[in-house]
Amino acid sequence: MKKYIDYTEEDFVNDDYFIQWVMGSDPTVHSFWTSWLEENPQKAEVVKKAKQLILSIDFKKFHPANEDFSRIWSAIDQHIVEAEKNNSDTKIISIYDKKRVSYFSYKQIFKSRHVAATILIGVLCASIFMWFLLKGQQIHHVTEYGEMKTIVLPDNSIVKLNANSSLTFNDSWDGESREVWLNGEAYFSVMHKADNQKFLVHVDHLRIEVLGTEFNVSNRREKARVVLSSGKVKLDYEGKKDTKAPIQPIIMEPGEMVEMSAPFAQNKQFLKRKVDTERFTSWRNNQLIFKDTPIKEVVYALQDQFGIDIIIKEQQVTEHNYTGTIPLDNIDIFFTTLSKSFNVEIMKKDRQVTIQKIRGDP
Repeated sequence: MKKYIDYTEEDFVNDDYFIQWVMGSDPTVHSFWTSWLEENPQKAEVVKKAKQLILSIDFKKFHPANEDFSRIWSAIDQHIVEAEKNNSDTKIISIYDKKRVSYFSYKQIFKSRHVAATILIGVLCASIFMWFLLKGQQIHHVTEYGEMKTIVLPDNSIVKLNANSSLTFNDSWDGESREVWLNGEAYFSVMHKADNQKFLVHVDHLRIEVLGTEFNVSNRREKARVVLSSGKVKLDYEGKKDTKAPIQPIIMEPGEMVEMSAPFAQNKQFLKRKVDTERFTSWRNNQLIFKDTPIKEVVYALQDQFGIDIIIKEQQVTEHNYTGTIPLDNIDIFFTTLSKSFNVEIMKKDRQVTIQKIRGDP
């Protein structure tokens, strides 16, 4: 396996195996990158930025049937056969590997101009066919910092996608389940189906199964969290299974919050407790509500929401809790409160906010 320790953000973005991890749900790939990040925590910020960049691109993720690939490659083979008839000196090189049919990339392996031209025609025809076959199979929504989106799913369920988040789903749900993949934070209002078709949310290593309910899902700073407003949901751990101490599925009731313990902890577990759900879903109403919350966590919430860099140089400030409501269209209220409460100076430059002692104070 590659050594990624020297990779830059650009290197990660151009790495097939890294993209497969960000865009897919293969447990083996997830296991590798989780272990690698645990061993190389200094690369966490670079990896995070690379993931965000990949998710900001409108990738079309698809899983066509094998017979679809067979038809495509048959068309290419036909072009190759015709090329052989027209030019007996042409050497044909096979680029079709059945073992890697679901994930492959083209390499520059052709030296003969005749071969290259022949294969190009075949690949072009196949690409056109593939485009019509797979067009629109999957939908990908992304929000920037400070942006929210309301999304109507194929079953008329509603998702409110918070800032700095992404949501992916198929454009039609005719199978046994309705599935979405979330990175970031979203609030779901799920429609119940008469046939009890499952609704599944995949976030990091968690699978959230619901029938008809309202709940908030957050996947920020390496921590997955679910807050249930109404109905009932079932949480299951999709990561690498520990045969010695497997994580058992858990059923949530309204008014409960469940967090997954730190992703690199030896003994992962679900942590469940009763909460005021309005505090954790208040962002839907364009505000953030805090009650006796450590100021450091308030700072994290604002950074995740707006992508600003908040630096607290006054240690006294971080030792206190904050109670109050911060309108998302006027976050200066928070900084004004800090300034008056702790007699500190708020310095703003571009997207950076620095909180420090007022000059001349003892």
